[in-house]
Amino acid sequence: MTNKKIILPIITLFIILIWALTYSFFNKNNINSTTKKTQELKYSSKRNEISLSDIYNSYLNNDYKTNNEVLLKWQDFLKNLNKNNSSKITNVVDWWITLEYLNELVKNYSEYKRDFTLKLNISDYITKKPISNWIVYLNWVKLWEFKNWIFEWKFPWLMWIELFNITVRSWEYWDWFLVLNSINSNWNLLMWDLLLKKSQTKKVDLSKDLSIEFNNFSIKLNNCSLVDKNWTCYNKIANLKANYISSKEANNNYLSLNMNALDNNNLVYLRSWWMAFLEFITDNWEILQLKNWETFDLTYKITQFDIDNMWELSDTNWYWYFDKNAWIWLKSEAKWIIDNKNLTITFKADKLY
Repeated sequence: MTNKKIILPIITLFIILIWALTYSFFNKNNINSTTKKTQELKYSSKRNEISLSDIYNSYLNNDYKTNNEVLLKWQDFLKNLNKNNSSKITNVVDWWITLEYLNELVKNYSEYKRDFTLKLNISDYITKKPISNWIVYLNWVKLWEFKNWIFEWKFPWLMWIELFNITVRSWEYWDWFLVLNSINSNWNLLMWDLLLKKSQTKKVDLSKDLSIEFNNFSIKLNNCSLVDKNWTCYNKIANLKANYISSKEANNNYLSLNMNALDNNNLVYLRSWWMAFLEFITDNWEILQLKNWETFDLTYKITQFDIDNMWELSDTNWYWYFDKNAWIWLKSEAKWIIDNKNLTITFKADKLY
């Protein structure tokens, strides 16, 4: 009887201990789950205070002023992401932040981490045939150089700021810029069919003033207007890569174009008259820059209908150019000259795009 009296309390204590540990474990999980949900609600509330304009302004300027906790975390992420950037899209033909670096960096923001899959079908705008041999960059990160018809890749990103600026680069085609987002949604599969337009290419001699005619536009550059990465006058042979986009192509979704713009820090969507994308590329794949304070003449052939339907021409002293590093259209000063007799419009522009 003495042994039974001792064993029974021990068994009872053991059962109580097991129950307490079990309760503590599940209660801790419930607390953690509740804390996580509370944190997610807090982040979600903060996210709703952020506009797309805030996000694009953060791309342009990491010191963009904000008190929003989520946007501050995003800006910190961008700064750390760019520490691994080998160059800029406007400086060299192939630049990148590695996917491996992105994977490691996101681990430091684990409470924000979200996994995505990007799937692209890329075809020629005219023939509608698939294009091979291209490179895909996503928010500065080089996902892959691909030599097949369909691109599919998995990557991590930060929750709450799921805006994806995608650049597709191919030698035969112009750079194409696509914006996808999964903001305030549960989608993690990003899909798009891209239509690309072939570029016109020419060898040009930059040792003298340059004047070149294309079918729909022309350009004039002074000697030594273009400089290399050391801001030294480039006066050798270069490859000119150009692409003209008509208003019909731009405004009727015939091509895959990013038409988002910032006007006084506010996000707007553009409609376009004409576009001429231009790049001067050296034999070692460096992209030349227009010298500071330098301008060039960009002249479009237009119709009387264009002139009749344009407004405030005499008061216009700016034009839109595409900032490839921030994936957004911005304003820059430019004098407009209308030639009613020859039906042309010339921009004295200070930005190549």
